[in-house]
Amino acid sequence: MAAADTGFRQQVREEFLSCQICFETFRQPKILPCVHTFCERCLLKHAGRHQSFNCPTCRREITLTQNGVAGLEDNHFIASLTETFQATVEREHDTAAPAPADRCLVHSDQLLNLFCSRCEVMVCGECVNEEHDGHVVTGLRGATTLRRKNISALLQNGREQTETLCDLLRRVNYAEGELINSRRKAKSDIHENGRENVGESDAKLSSTEGELDVKFSRRMKGLQTTRGRLLQHLDELATACERAGNVVAGDNYDILCEEEDMLSEVVSKTRRFGVPELCLFYFISNHVEDNDGENIGEVIMPLAGPAYAPPSPGVSRSPWHTPPSPRLNRSPRLSRRQTRPQQNVEVGGPGVEPGRFAGPASVIISDSLGYVVDRGNKRIQFFNLEGDFVSEFSTRTAGDRRSSIPNGIATDSENQLWVTTSSGDVTVYETRGSHIKTVKTNGEPWGIAYDVKNDRMIITDVRQHCVIILRTDGSPLATLGTMGRDDYQFDTPSYVAVNLLGDIIVSDCRNHCVKVFDESGRFMFRFGGKGSEDGRLSYPRGVCADEFGNIIVADYGNDRVELFDSNGKFLKHIASIEWPAAVALGTQGQLLVTNDCKHKMTIFSHYQRVSTSDSLSLCCSIRSLYDGRLPNV
Repeated sequence: MAAADTGFRQQVREEFLSCQICFETFRQPKILPCVHTFCERCLLKHAGRHQSFNCPTCRREITLTQNGVAGLEDNHFIASLTETFQATVEREHDTAAPAPADRCLVHSDQLLNLFCSRCEVMVCGECVNEEHDGHVVTGLRGATTLRRKNISALLQNGREQTETLCDLLRRVNYAEGELINSRRKAKSDIHENGRENVGESDAKLSSTEGELDVKFSRRMKGLQTTRGRLLQHLDELATACERAGNVVAGDNYDILCEEEDMLSEVVSKTRRFGVPELCLFYFISNHVEDNDGENIGEVIMPLAGPAYAPPSPGVSRSPWHTPPSPRLNRSPRLSRRQTRPQQNVEVGGPGVEPGRFAGPASVIISDSLGYVVDRGNKRIQFFNLEGDFVSEFSTRTAGDRRSSIPNGIATDSENQLWVTTSSGDVTVYETRGSHIKTVKTNGEPWGIAYDVKNDRMIITDVRQHCVIILRTDGSPLATLGTMGRDDYQFDTPSYVAVNLLGDIIVSDCRNHCVKVFDESGRFMFRFGGKGSEDGRLSYPRGVCADEFGNIIVADYGNDRVELFDSNGKFLKHIASIEWPAAVALGTQGQLLVTNDCKHKMTIFSHYQRVSTSDSLSLCCSIRSLYDGRLPNV
């Protein structure tokens, strides 16, 4: 087992923690815009005195700033993993050679080679005849076997506790995302009310926004404190389990005793840890004068019960559809939003009239509205989730016809709509359609998604066959991939989604698969493959992820919508629908699917969420240990 473990670590070091220039373990790793990492010293030699050079791995041209190689971003994630890896190896070297058996302190000529089960101490032969007469005594092998069993039981307990902490961390991530979205919506309501009530002064609007920011900061600080406590316990537990796992197969009794004591202490400490109450917080702009002078009310909803089980499918996650809590400072506006039973609804049909489509493509859900890209009619239409047409705005641009054809749509933390276009532009609008800015790209951007965790936009480019990462100010951050069939290559990447962990999910259309990358751009896995069997895909288009990390895929060539877990394992068929183009998931379980050939959209009102033990499981806890230290690339 030890040999196999050593081989595995050697493979990890060679494949993930070694510079591809010097083939040694990374030293001061620097990350290039193409997301490949090398030693700073190696890049200095590779670049020489030139201001630009080609990446040694993908051959992409890299242009340096005036600070040269030193100005490149440090890859803190790789640096941290390298330090952890080296520290583990050093600990193993310290404990690898078994120490010689100690001599008895009473009988110095005797070795401590027997174990008294009653007293749980090592003894010599003379001690057995004297102080331990009549006690059950075993040999050193039996004592070692007992310690191994104890450690194995503690490791199993530790794994279960790790999964519980992992689940809590995932819920904190979800609560943070909901808090950010709620703040964004409340700000939008404040400005909308200000436009409706022209008599309200700017000072009052500013005061209301200030009150919202104070409450937001207090709630976010509480969630971050909870995250810190969970990470601390998870770090201690993971370290203790790793140490014990490294020696459990050994024969050194003293080391086994030491690791058992340490692991037992950490497991007990974690068991005594008071799990915090996790809640969802929603802000509401009050419109009455009897709220103790407060302009911002709050809805507080428990995120889960004592067993930390996920809410059942169909349970409301929005304050607009939740029975009032005793802790709710409730606005009259809540009572005016009524729910009603829904059936699957088809919207649209070919045409130019409002509510009809000419090639509907991307779709998103924001603020209880479905925003649909109507490509042929060069406009964005929005509907409520019962299927009623609400409004529209044109994307036509004066003087350049092609730039007005929209492809994809996403919304950021400021509730601004980002629309990709066929000319290579990404245009940003207010929700009512007022133009804010235009971001230029060199290809043809298609799918687009907002990364809530890292506050950035992820865009697929079907002309350059890559993924583009932009800051929300429009400046480029990184590019991932080239044309091809390998893990870091694409052939017409159509749509993209980002889950709660920041993982990037790309539908690689002509490669008939979906590829998943972590937030640093490292390839994690792919699933699909050409075919019509369960788990296979044919020209996949739209993708989205639910709060459990499950991935929904529009399987365009097979006329169906499929559900996979967070590791790419096929779970079930969601629906049979001809030529599904894009998918979007609402907080109440509504699933929107566009059909660009029959020019319609279908609203499935009861998508049943599926929670699996694999969804956002142990990988979440390991990667959460490094939360806040991952490079923003």
